[in-house]
Amino acid sequence: MLKFLNRARGFLLHPIETFRLFKGDAFAEAADYFLILLGTNSILSALLHYHGVSTLFRDQMTAFLFGHHLGAVSLFAALAGAVLAGFLLIAITGAMVHLFVLLVGGRGSIARTYTAIIYASTPWFLLGWIPVVCCIAGLWTIALAIIGTRELQGLSPVRAGIAVLLPVLIVLVLVAATLLPALYGDPYAFITRYYR
Repeated sequence: MLKFLNRARGFLLHPIETFRLFKGDAFAEAADYFLILLGTNSILSALLHYHGVSTLFRDQMTAFLFGHHLGAVSLFAALAGAVLAGFLLIAITGAMVHLFVLLVGGRGSIARTYTAIIYASTPWFLLGWIPVVCCIAGLWTIALAIIGTRELQGLSPVRAGIAVLLPVLIVLVLVAATLLPALYGDPYAFITRYYR
């Protein structure tokens, strides 16, 4: 556990030196680190969610209607959802970044890209469950992904920035294109158009 804490502190406070120090890590070591990060994040996220649900169900009438056991089910669902989301986040992000690494001229393996993304995700998995702080943790994670991609793939800072920022921009555009019509338009327009 001390090894994990030293590594996490290094990626948070001294990322360039830490990426250089662990540049030769096997993917299995990065995967072990990721499992500890994911477990920590999932438990903290689920407890935060559970606290929100338990305050919702403090009213006696609500507890009578829905039962006291709903909080435990909600806690388990939040825990399972956080684990699944964490795996998907790393899997999709790593694949997208590696595609752009190859497009900008990187020749390193996909394992190197996944290692960089896993280590770069340290701020997100340790602090991303905290409301408001998650915004800073997300930006710090992106900065660390650029540093890690540069160090582990041997790219220039500009090429590493392109390889990391283009997938981020693509995801943001897709999310905006999906959510903005629902938020500012009639989300049921496709139904009302045909059933009037």
